[in-house]
Amino acid sequence: EPQLEDLISRDINLPSGGSIRIDHTEALTVFDVNSAHYTGKSNKLEDLAFTVNKEAAREICRQLRLRDIGGIIVIDFIDMKDKEHQQELLKLLGAQAKLDKMKTVVCGISSLGLVEMTRKRARQGLQTLMFDTCPQCGGTGYMLSGRTVYMQIVRRIRELFKSGRIKTNLEIEVHPEVAQYLTKTIVEDLGESIGRKISIVVNPQISREGYSLMAIAE
Repeated sequence: EPQLEDLISRDINLPSGGSIRIDHTEALTVFDVNSAHYTGKSNKLEDLAFTVNKEAAREICRQLRLRDIGGIIVIDFIDMKDKEHQQELLKLLGAQAKLDKMKTVVCGISSLGLVEMTRKRARQGLQTLMFDTCPQCGGTGYMLSGRTVYMQIVRRIRELFKSGRIKTNLEIEVHPEVAQYLTKTIVEDLGESIGRKISIVVNPQISREGYSLMAIAE
């Protein structure tokens, strides 16, 4: 179970105290290497970077196999100034790539200092097999804030009023995180601007991004 938990985690800890973060997109997979809680003996930045990067290179190639990640892979290693260290790191990546049954190619370091790789995509990766797209955020990993939804509601009401489509009083059903911005003063001012009474219903069961505007008989 702990190993399965590690496989679905975005963050991987390295022996030296460094870490790797994995981000998947439709086009590519990104590995971001960080020194994090480095516990090595050397305090020199170049030595620190080289140590963590070598550990990360081995672990990244291992994760490619375990998670069956294919397509374009971009790795943001810790910056190293020493050209010999850079070449040694690429050599290590190439050696690790040869251990993979799937064709894996180390393309080199880009002008931005990112290492680019490709790995043959033969089947669905672990990410696709074990996860469904989030129904709340649609797979983006982000949701609109309560304040943003509140402003959407105000703009929508004003738009409906200008088009002459508000004929009755209104009841607005919102999530609690949105309701906190619809204060009594704001609701009364908005109601006066459209010549209607507006009431707020708080529903914790609906999505934060969801809301409903209902006509209420006078």
